[in-house]
Amino acid sequence: MKSWDYVPLEDMGKMPSYSNVYNFRMSGFLRAYIVEGLTAELGGNWVKGTANVKNIQRADSYNARIAYNDGTSKSNPANHYIPDGSILDEFKNINETWTLRTQLNYSKNFSDNKHLLHALVGNEIRKITSDNNRLATRAGYNENAGSFIPVNINDFTAGIYNADMLFPNGSVSLTDGSLTYGDNRFVSWYANGSYEYDNRFILSGSIRLDLTNFFGTDKSIATNRCGHLEELIN
Repeated sequence: MKSWDYVPLEDMGKMPSYSNVYNFRMSGFLRAYIVEGLTAELGGNWVKGTANVKNIQRADSYNARIAYNDGTSKSNPANHYIPDGSILDEFKNINETWTLRTQLNYSKNFSDNKHLLHALVGNEIRKITSDNNRLATRAGYNENAGSFIPVNINDFTAGIYNADMLFPNGSVSLTDGSLTYGDNRFVSWYANGSYEYDNRFILSGSIRLDLTNFFGTDKSIATNRCGHLEELIN
């Protein structure tokens, strides 16, 4: 077995973490003058981010040495359920968002500025996706070759080897990975208008409708949940 000694100064730098993060962003805006007082606008943006994170416990680090020792077979000490080498945990995440917005604007003065009319109507579409992956732990990892020794993580975490392991409740933590995917979509329509008379009186109003895929395709579910939320707030 390997040394059980723990010397903090010697262990420094033996558990590095590498991160590669990239973010991309694009945006644009167009405005067209249709007739006097009427304009049309089109704008939007796109954002994408990727992240790749590697956490390594090198073979000569304290954690990797203890995991190797803890996984020693009682029946055959030459066998180790945690193979010799580094331990790698890797995360790969991708997030993407895009928004598209269209809008019509109308503004008109009548009778020597005594009557002023302003109105707008628009639409916005937005989508947010996230794809977050945690890869299965790779034991017996060789940084130079990029290779590793396969381990049956499901049997290991289920405790099938516990009876034969020297210390089955050791500090090593292996995971078979996980995947989290999110796809959130939003659609909105809105309108706003105002009438002003002689710089003294103003009449205005607005309306907006927002839809999302949070509640599925059954509108009654969304209505009931929103109503329940209002009751809690009140």
